[in-house]
Amino acid sequence: MFLILFSRLIITLLFLCTVVQLQAQEKLTKREKEIIQYDAKAFINEFELLLNTLASPDLSRLERDEIIQNSYENTANQIFKDAEVIIEDDINPENINAVKVKDMTVDRYLKDLDLFYSKDKVPTINFFDSLASKVKVKEYIYLEVYFKSFFRGEHSVSAKPYEPTERVATIIANRQGNIWQMKIASVVFYDPKVHTFVRDRQGEIEEVPTEKIETNVVAKEDTTGIIANDKRLFMPYWEVGVFLGVASNTGLAPGLRIRYNVQEKLGVQAGFHYFIKGENNVNGILTNQNALEIELNATYDLPLAPIKAYILAGINFMNIEATAVLDSGSPSLSNSHFGLNIGMGASYPINDRLTPFLEAKYTIDNQLLAGLGLRYAIRK
Repeated sequence: MFLILFSRLIITLLFLCTVVQLQAQEKLTKREKEIIQYDAKAFINEFELLLNTLASPDLSRLERDEIIQNSYENTANQIFKDAEVIIEDDINPENINAVKVKDMTVDRYLKDLDLFYSKDKVPTINFFDSLASKVKVKEYIYLEVYFKSFFRGEHSVSAKPYEPTERVATIIANRQGNIWQMKIASVVFYDPKVHTFVRDRQGEIEEVPTEKIETNVVAKEDTTGIIANDKRLFMPYWEVGVFLGVASNTGLAPGLRIRYNVQEKLGVQAGFHYFIKGENNVNGILTNQNALEIELNATYDLPLAPIKAYILAGINFMNIEATAVLDSGSPSLSNSHFGLNIGMGASYPINDRLTPFLEAKYTIDNQLLAGLGLRYAIRK
């Protein structure tokens, strides 16, 4: 009976996730899509400007560090979605197409550009021949922008000269009043099998040349990485983890977790807890207590990036067995019941796989459980 109810609950929560996702979609007019396409093509020049700024010999180390960090943190000069953005390496002249690729986090990519690419007072990095895809509406409003890139400088280690390359950036568009704000979510080599819009040239508007946008990009540097292995916007993935908590009515409560991230900020989590203190022989009675739980998680970004907060709500199935230790025998009683969970937590990803977290939850059967744990992401 419990397994049937447990399965039905999982199906219900996944259905709720789908509903939330569909409600997040936004209807766009043809004119709005035209504006997004035009602005996204122009926004690529912000990326070009950032690279040329880092390739200038007139900056101090402090200024270079600030330029890199502010490019992906929540500042007026942010152009990347966050520190999780993946850029396929084209700083090494050996990497010229999608056949041979090396994934780098944005901070690593910009740091390598600063270290290995030649400095020049005249801009030596050029983007040209940009082309925007159709605007796509899913969890995000986004599109892809194809462009050609040519580094006219030199690599400090490799003697191989640079060649023009073809690149594709995924750009997220967020409405801020009447303005569409752009953020780069990934930059990869053009692959004709994947980026078919370039070959077909079936955009929703006529391609209009864009003028460069001159803005001051100020940023900082290396924060080793929070990596999203997937180069696309978001791909659902599993996490498994361990948890060590303390329960107010019992004591230590170690546990196991498995979590399915349906969207970037929405997931379903199942867990198991074993309450160690329940094994103690108290007043001649030996108790054994454990619990299964399933919860819906909603994540929120905090200003103290990359710390993320989340809230949770779900149900638990508590099983308690009590055995009397008597000379005449050991009679036992058991009690199992459902309860409700509500709680909150905070996580701090230290790389693309490992995420330590703190969590506290209250069960409606009058027990508080709090502790810390570690999750491991299973990504493709």
